[in-house]
Amino acid sequence: QKEIDEKALALFKEDPDKAKEYLTSYCKKSGNKAVEEAWKLGDFLWTKYDGKF
Repeated sequence: QKEIDEKALALFKEDPDKAKEYLTSYCKKSGNKAVEEAWKLGDFLWTKYDGKF
């Protein structure tokens, strides 16, 4: 996380809009990865326990 903050701060000093774009992109990627992992977990659990309901 430290690297992200440092890069965002450097971009902000150069151009606040670039920092905003960078952080928005980072957040979207992180959120999408979290959702993808949640679906994988859900699929795994569904497959593992489907026959036991």
